[in-house]
Amino acid sequence: MVIDDVLTLVEAAQRWQLPPSTLRHYISGYRRADGTWTAPRFRAGEARKSAGTILVTAAAMRRVCGTPPTEVRMVQTALFADTE
Repeated sequence: MVIDDVLTLVEAAQRWQLPPSTLRHYISGYRRADGTWTAPRFRAGEARKSAGTILVTAAAMRRVCGTPPTEVRMVQTALFADTE
């Protein structure tokens, strides 16, 4: 694993354009309005807390949240750049 494969919660939230609270819910699970619990979406070893900072792997973010919107735009731009 390379250091670029690990993101802070804030970095991941910015890259995927999601609120950090949403990612916290995905990591720990949460109680719905009807009182039922939602299971965590991240698996063991994909997210952890280190000295008060939540860390997640980029692979886990892609698995849970899909491709980051910025990467999608870059790929689309590259695909259509050669058609001129």
